[in-house]
Amino acid sequence: MVGSGADEDSFRILKIDRTLDSNGSLSVTEDQTLYSRQEMMELLSMIESGNAATGGLRRVASCFGIVGFVKFLEGYYMILITKRSAVALIGGHYIYHIDDTLILGISGPSERFSDRTRSSDEARYIQSFCQVDLSKNFYFSYTYDITNSLQRNMTCVNQQQTKRYNEMFMWNNFLLRNGFEDLNNVWCLPIIMDSRSRLFAGARFLKRGVNDEGFVANEIETEQIVNDANTTLFEYPHSRFVNYVDPYFSATSLHFSDLFERYGHPIIVLNLIKSKEKTPREGILLPEFRDAVTYLNTHLPEEMKMVYVEWDMARANKSDDAQEVVACLERIAEDGLGMTGFFHAGREPYLNAVRRAELEAGDSTKLPTRILGRLQTGITRTNCIDCLDRTNAAQFMIGKCALAHQLYALGVIASPHDHGDTIALQYGGSHLVNTMETYRKIGHWTSHSRDMIESIRRYYSNSFTDAEKQYAINLFLGNFRPTPNGPKIWDLPSDYTSTTIPTS
Repeated sequence: MVGSGADEDSFRILKIDRTLDSNGSLSVTEDQTLYSRQEMMELLSMIESGNAATGGLRRVASCFGIVGFVKFLEGYYMILITKRSAVALIGGHYIYHIDDTLILGISGPSERFSDRTRSSDEARYIQSFCQVDLSKNFYFSYTYDITNSLQRNMTCVNQQQTKRYNEMFMWNNFLLRNGFEDLNNVWCLPIIMDSRSRLFAGARFLKRGVNDEGFVANEIETEQIVNDANTTLFEYPHSRFVNYVDPYFSATSLHFSDLFERYGHPIIVLNLIKSKEKTPREGILLPEFRDAVTYLNTHLPEEMKMVYVEWDMARANKSDDAQEVVACLERIAEDGLGMTGFFHAGREPYLNAVRRAELEAGDSTKLPTRILGRLQTGITRTNCIDCLDRTNAAQFMIGKCALAHQLYALGVIASPHDHGDTIALQYGGSHLVNTMETYRKIGHWTSHSRDMIESIRRYYSNSFTDAEKQYAINLFLGNFRPTPNGPKIWDLPSDYTSTTIPTS
């Protein structure tokens, strides 16, 4: 492997032996030489010439870091970070999110883990291992120790301590130790899963309480960093025109002050400016507008802070699923309408299960009504780059959703929407078990039958999905290590094994 610095003018070489030693261990050696670009090219040319008879030298993959190494039954695999995105900046240090990874076989002739010649047990272990989705909620940094707190990082006086990672939150601790004896190695890249401990981690029904070593299930450490970055007024000569940036966003402040005066609060700011362009044009305005709203919110009381939403509608519209654009606009419209409400004068029927039951019984004379109407407070403010096409589409959807609620308030339709069911399906593996009828204790007998079916479906989903999820976590963290003659992880009566991992 060839590694380079950010400036790509200095390089290092990492040697990984494709043949295992007598103990079946992996041999990873770091070349201590720091190469220039020219020296590195000459070295690779020499390696290519020396291996010309066996195929020479070819690029297998490009990556942004090594997650680690893992072995099941038939040799080692190397996990690489192939895509990343910067998500935070702490004191000049970038924090990255892992967007995609690649697993490469490094012992034997095969390079990719999808080789069909592998045994069924090996394939099952690989499939289970991959259930830990590294592209969701895993982070790393090249220059900042994200496993430790800011206080710990800033108060280290001993230079050798600056790389003393907190292995409790280092999810690839086991994977890196398979290849590196010293985690202070420059090639070691600790990754964290949010700020979740790797000790006694797992699915909610399989990891609870505290284990024998005193580690509690799914422990989370939260660190809140508050930074004071006051802006000051820019001085400029009044005798001539100067094009300068207003740190106080004075014009923007006047605009939103007018909105507050006219509509009250909350103000939902829906920004549809493009976020990604081959040649940045309108996207240049995106961070500026975001910064303006963020700054103005710092001077507003909590109950009046603007709700800022940005969405690249143009990009979403180019996707294969055009209906998702409509669905997203509907969600935004519903959320905004739920915060601002709408004006309704006169009598308004109670639109709940009581009314529906009475209507179904054919007795609408008992329909209760409110004497007073309702008021709208706040507004959804929509913009794109020119406030034409995208803004018009968004405003149309807001009007459409509002119409549904208005018709519902007038008693014309029975229900404007049912969003909770969708969320329950995604999160819990079933439809809503407790609907509004369930909580009101007056639902029809068919509602109770439906609740029972969904409860059974959720129980089934959790039982089998959680087990597979736990297999993946135990393989990833090294809580279970497969051996050719040992038991298979899926044959164990529980996920509690005798394997322990040192924490220091």
